Amino acid sequence: MIVERRAAETEALMAAKMTDRRRAACLLLSLALLVGMFACAGSQKKIEDRKKAEAFRGVGEAYLAEGKVSLALRELLKAERLYAEDNLLQYDLGTAYMAKGRYDDAIAHFQKALEIKPDFAPAKNSLGTAYLKKGDIDQAIPIFEALTEDILYGTPHYPLYNLGRAYYQKKDFVKAEGYFREALELRPEYVQARYWLARTYLERGLVSEAVGELKKALNRAPQSGPLHYELGRAYLMAGKADLALKHYETAVAVCPPESDLAEQAKMAAEDLRKR
Repeated sequence: MIVERRAAETEALMAAKMTDRRRAACLLLSLALLVGMFACAGSQKKIEDRKKAEAFRGVGEAYLAEGKVSLALRELLKAERLYAEDNLLQYDLGTAYMAKGRYDDAIAHFQKALEIKPDFAPAKNSLGTAYLKKGDIDQAIPIFEALTEDILYGTPHYPLYNLGRAYYQKKDFVKAEGYFREALELRPEYVQARYWLARTYLERGLVSEAVGELKKALNRAPQSGPLHYELGRAYLMAGKADLALKHYETAVAVCPPESDLAEQAKMAAEDLRKR
């Protein structure tokens, strides 16, 4: 009887242990399923947030293309609140802040874009440009130099042009000329590079060379106020007052009426008429 009772007790104990194990297994399975459900829900929400962020970014980019920077920023910041780890979004934010003249904010966003995608060349060029606009020329130059050596970068004329701008600001006009000419060798239709090459020539007293470059640029951009203004200045330096007046007057006509350049051209034209 004792043996039978002990066997029954042992069997009952083993059954209880098996039940406890089943309960523990069921509990673990339930927890795993619950965690999985939350993970799936979280993952789904992240996907949805990213899609919404991309939609906001698309609207912001459209506003940027239209020059509506404040409206662009509103949409881009909505996108960032939903999904910030987007190199294109950070690049757009940097572009918008740079257009607003908020260069420190622009630099921070370009740097964030490069943290997300270190080989994102447009963000590197824009980062250098932001430093250049801020006046940190020595910070900008190494960025542009590295880009010109990147054989995978498809638009090296941009950093070459920016190097020209950097050395122009440093008043090293010989180096500036070299970089502008390199940019134009790669992209002859690059009007901005030709404009700044002409300004560099004027700084060096090479007036006829400046006139030649400005005429070439005007063939591509005949309604450019800055080009007409600089050509007026070049003709004045060459002693050709009539031609200078003509281009100053054209600059007044094509520039936005309230712009600083329109006012400068107007004053220059008035001074010539008094002579």
